[in-house]
Amino acid sequence: MKYHFSRYKFSSKIFYDKIDRATVKVYSDCFTIEVLPYFHYSGNFFKHSIYYQDKEKTVYRTLRVEPNVVEVNLEHLSSFNEYFIGIYKNGRKLTISQSNLDGIILKT
Repeated sequence: MKYHFSRYKFSSKIFYDKIDRATVKVYSDCFTIEVLPYFHYSGNFFKHSIYYQDKEKTVYRTLRVEPNVVEVNLEHLSSFNEYFIGIYKNGRKLTISQSNLDGIILKT
């Protein structure tokens, strides 16, 4: 499944701004995220486990890897490469953050 987002905000901001390109491809074992020009939030995020789930959204604990990595070991989670990705069931909103909850919110 592929999602396109046109607005974003950082978790510390109040209002949304327009974004040129933000796409998310959801696969059974990972997310491929492209947020231009914010490369820090772009990449391949492999699902480790479901961190939280309710009626509106599911938050996954993920491991971020570089695009050229072929083999992934989910045991190497650290504060550097651990991200939490929350996807709303209606597909209109997605959050990407680290354990300190500092991150980006994408909206359609």
